[in-house]
Amino acid sequence: MFLAALAAATALRVVVMLGYPPAMWFNDSYSYVYDAVHHILSTERPSGYPFVLALLAPAHSFALVTGVQHLLGLGMGVASYALLRHRGLPGWGATLAAAPVLFDGYQLQVEQQVMSDTIFMAALLAAVVVACWRDAPRWPVLALAGLLTAYATMVRSVGLPLLPVMAVCLLVRGGRWRTAWRGAGALLVAGLIPIAAYTALYHTQNGTYGMSDSGGVFLYGRVMPFANCAVIKPPPDLARLCDPRPPAARPIAAEYIWSRSDPLYGLERRFHARTIFSPRVDAMAGQFARRAVLAQPGAYLAAVADDLSHSFSWQRAPGFDLKTTVLEHFTDPPPQIPSYGHWPALRAYQPGLTEPSAVQPYAGFLHAYQSQIYLRGVLLAAALAVGLAGVVVRWRDWGGPGLLPWAVAMVLLLVPALTAGFSYRYLLAVAPFACLAAGFAFARRTAGQMAGSGIPVQGEASRAS
Repeated sequence: MFLAALAAATALRVVVMLGYPPAMWFNDSYSYVYDAVHHILSTERPSGYPFVLALLAPAHSFALVTGVQHLLGLGMGVASYALLRHRGLPGWGATLAAAPVLFDGYQLQVEQQVMSDTIFMAALLAAVVVACWRDAPRWPVLALAGLLTAYATMVRSVGLPLLPVMAVCLLVRGGRWRTAWRGAGALLVAGLIPIAAYTALYHTQNGTYGMSDSGGVFLYGRVMPFANCAVIKPPPDLARLCDPRPPAARPIAAEYIWSRSDPLYGLERRFHARTIFSPRVDAMAGQFARRAVLAQPGAYLAAVADDLSHSFSWQRAPGFDLKTTVLEHFTDPPPQIPSYGHWPALRAYQPGLTEPSAVQPYAGFLHAYQSQIYLRGVLLAAALAVGLAGVVVRWRDWGGPGLLPWAVAMVLLLVPALTAGFSYRYLLAVAPFACLAAGFAFARRTAGQMAGSGIPVQGEASRAS
């Protein structure tokens, strides 16, 4: 059954590559390519993805980039299936749990884009599979999981809380505290070393220790739809970041970051900064945002809850930003590359690159497919609920193996809503871990796993007695 599903998923990805050669583009794609071509660390976001682009650059082919991403998408399906089968789930159940990453129309589309999502998901899923393969993995195995998680963090900053969360999950499920502490420590140390090296390298290029200068800017965008300066009472140097418009007349969170008419760009001009993603602007934006959260905690939590409510609907609501929403779909014609400043880096990466095009009949099929075949929010909520139920039922062994993927799924769901704002594309990363957790709720422990965890199986116990 799984081989048939894998063959169908492979065929779908071939259709995608034939329908939209050589790649599709998102707003962030161009800066990723620019950073890869010029070998710089971005101040907007971590640069783990441009590192991959730079490794593939000698081939001068965006088709190679998307081809690798499609292979990683298939690999995530194989890894999910293999882990759940190894843990005792029937073949049909493991196939069902792997289906979203194999067949979701939005997953297929993001794999065809020059975007970091697929690399991030693959690295993090590999870390979880390695950590969950056995009940009591040895410390070198968990060190490998830490390295993979660290790389995922260097691809997308949403990964920052995951190292401590994973370490806690390993501690509480460990059973033997000495072994558990050793494994959790190995994961943390192995993960923190490359992150520390990245922050040191970032300092040499940008003058500050960190992975970006954008955390405060994104949190500022998160709070501005509700921030009331009459309640916040900011000091004069921060008051210039207030928006006099009533909340009902304000734009979405992302507009406060990317629209050049908004207050942050006044700070950019005041400090003669090259971008709003600079230390002084980011620090002031973060100060204002934290004051807003502390002064209006109810409004902040209401905004987060409203964002999360969109995650669990049956139908996808129309996008808040129609221009960005179009970039997440198979369209004919596909969105064209903006003319301002992007072409030199793109053609340095692939000489002779032309505007993206849609090839029929593949593009028409993909548009219809994507409109119907994707993981509905209701089903995502069900997977999270089943995974939680499996964790609760197995409270005697501290949640069992499902605790780790369920916790990862919840971090990936909550952190964007808490720190940046809602986007349907963020839900793609939640799905594989939610499905793993749901699968673990029904998985049976096999004799080999029980022996590997130090628990004697019945035959061994009889012989020992």
